[in-house]
Amino acid sequence: MSQSKEDHLEHLAAIARHEIKVQSLALTRQLLANQTLEQKDSQPVIAGIIEEPDRQRAQVYIPIEDESYFFVVYLDTYPKASLRFVGMEAGSRVYSRIMSESLDLKDLLEFTPLKPNWVCEKGEKVSTRSEAIQAFSGMTIEPDERRYVGTELKLESLLDLLEQEKSGFPLPNQEIFAHVQIVYYGYKEQMSGIHLSTSMMQRLSALGLEIDIDLYASGPDLAD
Repeated sequence: MSQSKEDHLEHLAAIARHEIKVQSLALTRQLLANQTLEQKDSQPVIAGIIEEPDRQRAQVYIPIEDESYFFVVYLDTYPKASLRFVGMEAGSRVYSRIMSESLDLKDLLEFTPLKPNWVCEKGEKVSTRSEAIQAFSGMTIEPDERRYVGTELKLESLLDLLEQEKSGFPLPNQEIFAHVQIVYYGYKEQMSGIHLSTSMMQRLSALGLEIDIDLYASGPDLAD
């Protein structure tokens, strides 16, 4: 009898949790010596699992306590699921930010039918803890909010969305400024960086979008 999708994913998660428990690989012991994994019911939290059927591989992502990067258990899935190796991968956000210093939020929202993940109104307080006032109206569009998904994959998804005929991009009003924001949260001892292909840059240019990248490196020193 073939496994259900749910049972299959739980089996992959179980292999990852087993490696965390027994630490059969020297690299597991080294990476986790100074890190604390997020736990729930005395088990490591699984943030997500990404499978690559064409490569017969999978990655299981476990968040680090008080950090935005992930411990990752890499698996082979054929002929049966088994441990391949482990590592750290960055968490990230990729979104389009649309702003105007002159337009109200209501007018700004009329330029694109895309549903924003966040909005702000010019003249409102920045937060309840501050007296600072928003100098602009704005919104963000972030189609994939999963921190563990690769930066390049999320950029592809965002560009696919913005390239739709009815997205409103490129925005025609010069009172509006739009750009793509990438926020990259890496482990300071194992950062792979961000790759922007020629195709991605051409697509950004066609949409009239600049790109802004914020890089953060954190975490403890790697154990000896």
